[in-house]
Amino acid sequence: MSELKTVIVSDNVIINVGDWDYQEHEVVINQNEIDAAEEHNASVDEENYVEVPEPILETVQQNPLPEGATVEERDMFFTDEYGWREVGWEPPMTAAEKTAHLEQENRMLKLQNQANTERMEFVEELIAEIAMKVYE
Repeated sequence: MSELKTVIVSDNVIINVGDWDYQEHEVVINQNEIDAAEEHNASVDEENYVEVPEPILETVQQNPLPEGATVEERDMFFTDEYGWREVGWEPPMTAAEKTAHLEQENRMLKLQNQANTERMEFVEELIAEIAMKVYE
């Protein structure tokens, strides 16, 4: 059974199924000002204290979307062995399947080679016969 899933695609390859985890967290962007005010206050009496600024927070992404990647909806299915895969995906061949496929391909190539050899011999004989007729 398939379902429409949000995927992240880069160079026509699905690199993530589901929403992208940007790994966002907040950082204080005015930490230098806060540190300077606190350092100043530590070295003076209460009358000369300066106001310590409130922290200004900014959300930062530790894991931005890769350059050129797109967010798309694709028809996907789930397998226990391979996880989420796009509809139409074929599992990789086992070693035995690869061997059987290569053996069959080898037999086919041998037959094609034999047929080409016979065709070449026929053409050579035909040329020889034509040459004999021409020079009679």
